Amino acid sequence: MKQKTLKWLENECSFLKSFIQNLPDLIWMKDTEGVFLACNHEFELFFGAKEEEILGLTDYDFFERERADLFREQDKKAMNSSTPVVNEEWITYAKDNRRVLLETTKKAIRDDSGNLIGVLVAGHDVTERVEQEEKIRRSEKQLQDAQRLAQIGSWELDFELDQLFWSEQVYQIFELNPKSFSPSYSAFLDAIHPEDKDLVNDAFHHSLKHHAPYHVSHRLLVNGKIKYVEEQGETEYAEDGSPIRSVGTIQDVTQRTLNEIKLHRMESLADHSPDGIFIVEAETAKIVDANHAAYANLGFTEGEMLQLYVWDVSKGIDDLHSWKARVPGIIEENGLPFEDLHLHKDGHIIPVEITAKYIVEPDGNFFITTSRDISDRKLAEKKMHYMAYHDLLTHLPNRVLLSDRLHQAISISDRTNTLLTICYLDLDEFKPINDRFGHETGDELLVQFARRLEVELRDSDTLARLGGDEFILMLTGLNSIYQAEEIIQRVLSSIELPFNIQNHRLFVSGSIGATIYPHDKSDPDTLIRHADQAMYKAKQSGKNQYCLFDPVEDHKVHAYRNALNEFEIAIAESQLTLYYQPRVNLQDGTLASVEALIRWNHPEKGFLPPSEFLPIIEGTKLEIALDEWVLRTALNQHMQWREAGNILPVSVNISPRNVQLQNFCNHVHELLSLYPKDVLQNLELEVVETGAIGNTSQVAEMMESCTQMGIQFSLDDFGTGYSSLTYFHRLPISILKIDRNFVCDMLSNPQDQDIVEGVIRLAQAINRPVVAEGVESIELGLMLLQLGCKYAQGYGIAKPMPPEEVFNWYDSFRNKSAWTSLHNEQFNPTSSYDLNVAIFTHKVWLDKVKEYLHSDLSGKAPSLNGNACQFNCWHQGIGEYRYGTHSLFPKLHKKHLALHQLAEKLVQMAAKGKIDDARAGINELEQMGSELTHILSELVKDHP
Repeated sequence: MKQKTLKWLENECSFLKSFIQNLPDLIWMKDTEGVFLACNHEFELFFGAKEEEILGLTDYDFFERERADLFREQDKKAMNSSTPVVNEEWITYAKDNRRVLLETTKKAIRDDSGNLIGVLVAGHDVTERVEQEEKIRRSEKQLQDAQRLAQIGSWELDFELDQLFWSEQVYQIFELNPKSFSPSYSAFLDAIHPEDKDLVNDAFHHSLKHHAPYHVSHRLLVNGKIKYVEEQGETEYAEDGSPIRSVGTIQDVTQRTLNEIKLHRMESLADHSPDGIFIVEAETAKIVDANHAAYANLGFTEGEMLQLYVWDVSKGIDDLHSWKARVPGIIEENGLPFEDLHLHKDGHIIPVEITAKYIVEPDGNFFITTSRDISDRKLAEKKMHYMAYHDLLTHLPNRVLLSDRLHQAISISDRTNTLLTICYLDLDEFKPINDRFGHETGDELLVQFARRLEVELRDSDTLARLGGDEFILMLTGLNSIYQAEEIIQRVLSSIELPFNIQNHRLFVSGSIGATIYPHDKSDPDTLIRHADQAMYKAKQSGKNQYCLFDPVEDHKVHAYRNALNEFEIAIAESQLTLYYQPRVNLQDGTLASVEALIRWNHPEKGFLPPSEFLPIIEGTKLEIALDEWVLRTALNQHMQWREAGNILPVSVNISPRNVQLQNFCNHVHELLSLYPKDVLQNLELEVVETGAIGNTSQVAEMMESCTQMGIQFSLDDFGTGYSSLTYFHRLPISILKIDRNFVCDMLSNPQDQDIVEGVIRLAQAINRPVVAEGVESIELGLMLLQLGCKYAQGYGIAKPMPPEEVFNWYDSFRNKSAWTSLHNEQFNPTSSYDLNVAIFTHKVWLDKVKEYLHSDLSGKAPSLNGNACQFNCWHQGIGEYRYGTHSLFPKLHKKHLALHQLAEKLVQMAAKGKIDDARAGINELEQMGSELTHILSELVKDHP
């Protein structure tokens, strides 16, 4: 019995093992550490190994670590769970690389005592099931998408269950939430537009009664919005004829319906439009459709119109060839309006405005064109065009038409080499007539005047009215000025004839200004302006006459005005600057003061001296404005020097006209009040001696008021005016400035020397210091010093310079200049100051030659040309004049030339390297120089 039981158990185990081995599912078992304990044949196929090769190993022996970690976590989860754990994962069979979706069920295994042994796993291939489910899901999704895109929902009404079923799209159409709404037939009827409920209910019951398909179009009222829908369906019936279920669809056709409504309205609008609308076949130009206005406006019936082609109604198209040539342009214009002429059935022409839109349809390509009758607009445009170019009172060309004709006339004049005359005519005494007899009479006079002048002019001429009583005559094709004058004189004579208006004989005359093109080579507007200027001159000359414009004189005036404008801008935009020219004391070579001299830093022309612009602004308000600017700027500069520790007097030029102004003294006082009181001691105002001073008594009174404030005046350019002594006697002048034109030629012009000497003696007589301008050389300085002149300025001392350079110049001047020791030269061997200057000039030149020969010869050699030196200048000027008859004078010239020849010889020897020989000749040079000085000293003797 026991053996039978064991046999049975053995068979039973064998059966179970065979059963497990032949299962299509994967079966395997692991212990608590994840070690495989058993597996079936299908699992061997998956691993690609025999069971004996698998047992004792773990997932980490067959899979990458990440995947093995996943399996281990799932095993632990199953061993810790009281229920089976189900997972899905894709696996690949090692044998044939077959990829399947495996659903695994993992269950913890325990012994009879409840101890955990491991985990038992069964893996079932669910690939096919999942694929079928995906197909069903995709199919449902496609159906949902189709319904959504077509806005069609499906429904089913089950009569036995009394239930209504909606697809998702039906809910969308009704804008309802399927989770919170249960559809029913009554709820469906509640959503229908109140006006359509009976229609829908009757249609549905009619289909049930007659076993017919259900089809109805109606409206829904959803959340206050109207929707248009179409429904159709059919019903399934039992054998007794009772309905079992109805199925159908509902489609949202709101947009389509609205488009149809809109299209209907557009068709109605087109039919009632006053504009003609045509549909034209693009290929053939045949009119295939038209609205009522299209054929009615052209006098055709609808039937007649549809037999026509474009060229039958359009003047712009002749035939099919011209139509095809025009089509690309119409397409490119893309609806832009253009004008055309249409032919009425009776033959008259109608101006129209056309818009054409090109459309492509399945049955061909077409143009939809709109034609609008613009006859009234054309008449209005013609009238407006006339009004835009003509004077409405006289019907003469106005300013606009005149401008156009004037441009053309200038071109013709240039092309034909003929003259063009532009006359500006103004009626004399017209305003009194207008004021006395009224505007109506004045207007009639202007009309008669226009008709009268039109008779006098040629067909090629133009008479235009600018406004009021001002007219323009444009005379073309003239060969001479005399022709123009003849016509102008004829016009003036015609104007003098009486005008008979409302029983009044009225008389007027005309003043005409004329300019001749191309003598006046100006643009049209300028030509009219020039003629206007000439007309005013004619009026000023007595009226009833003409005056010709002078282009040369106008050019001068125009240039003058431009120059004034430029200078006004220069003041406003700080283009002006002050340079300062030192004035030195000849007695000790110290810096006595500086004169502020204006410069214009022109943006295009660069630095301009006063001579370039002061004559332009003379007598204008800009002259006063410049004085104020210069005075204020010079005082500010004086204060800057003072703040740096240098107190330097400043001399400022003031125009005579400014001094004559009543408020001059007050203005200067107001300006000086802004500065310390002792500034007055360092300010000198220079007044130029000129006829512009005018009323000497008034000027003297004004200057006297200023001197009481402590202001000093100097009289500039003394000796150049016609009343120098008068000014000097009557005006409170503290300093005299001798004009440079007398000073610079003192060595060569005896008359200039006498004038300078006379001025200095005059100033000394009344105890006034003298300033000599134009001192170009130290020789002039010595002569002035001997004559008793205390102060000097000129390029020989220093050129005008920017303010920041003044004291640098002075440091160099007093350290290296011979001017500082000039007073030592006053102790000379003769009693004649001009001979002393000659001796000094000779001595200076001789010292330069000796200094050069003793140098390393790297510097520039002194001038060796005896005919170009300062001594020769004296010799041929004052020397010849005063000592030319002296017996020693011819020897002087020979000795001077011999001295220069010797100097030149020594310099050439040094240049050739014979420096010692050259320096040895210096003794001979000095001896010859002494002989020249002796001759000069002897000239004083026996001199009358």
